Amino acid sequence: MIEAAGAKLVYLSPYSPDFNPIENCWSKVKAFLRSV
Repeated sequence: MIEAAGAKLVYLSPYSPDFNPIENCWSKVKAFLRSV
């Protein structure tokens, strides 16, 4: 059904910080706070 609609189904791990943009944001905030 998904492929029939032209979409591609990609299975990801349940938790991956690489695919979670808020993790990247918080890492930048923490790095900034450490440098202050």
